[in-house]
Amino acid sequence: MSEEKNAIVRFNEGLDLYKQGSYEEALERFEAVVEQAPDFYLGHLHQGRALLALGRAQDALAAIQKELDLRPDHATGWYEMGLAKTRLGLIRDAMDCFERAAELRSISPKPWYEMGVLNAVMGRLDNALDCFGKAVELNPLFTRAWCNRGGVLIKLKRYEEALESVNRALEINSRHVRSWDAKALALRKLGKADEARQCEQRAQILAEYRTGFDVQMVKEA
Repeated sequence: MSEEKNAIVRFNEGLDLYKQGSYEEALERFEAVVEQAPDFYLGHLHQGRALLALGRAQDALAAIQKELDLRPDHATGWYEMGLAKTRLGLIRDAMDCFERAAELRSISPKPWYEMGVLNAVMGRLDNALDCFGKAVELNPLFTRAWCNRGGVLIKLKRYEEALESVNRALEINSRHVRSWDAKALALRKLGKADEARQCEQRAQILAEYRTGFDVQMVKEA
């Protein structure tokens, strides 16, 4: 088997392992890929993703930078770079990466979602609201974006609008724990304690069976 074909086989193996959550093994495959085919930009990109999944953000940054050196206009590379920089606490640099990703791939809601999260972290609530709004405009079924949009509206004391937003999230995914939490908070702010309590109980029940988690739901200070 030629080196090129062997690299493709290893790359596909790495993708499968990554999807299964076997990040160490996936990383081994991607490292072999970039060693055999150093100009294969997707090898560097997925090596960075695996490193990021393993909590090695600094190493991920280096791998993704190699990908961008090969493909400077690759929107996904800029998006992944933004994720790595977010993990490292480089918030403003991360924002620049997500903005670049959004420019290069205007139909993707993910960079807008991440910009919404970062703006919320920095206290730029109006900007965060705009970003989450853009994310749900591009993907009306984006549960977390509707949920976080609701969280920002709670911070802005726009409780009725917040309730509409989290209800939209729950229409899409009725098992989304963060949305039940956010709905409970909005209801409490509206003086509807009994309804809020029911939502809190629903969130608690769902949390017991929850296997994953959502990050960075904008919470009340």
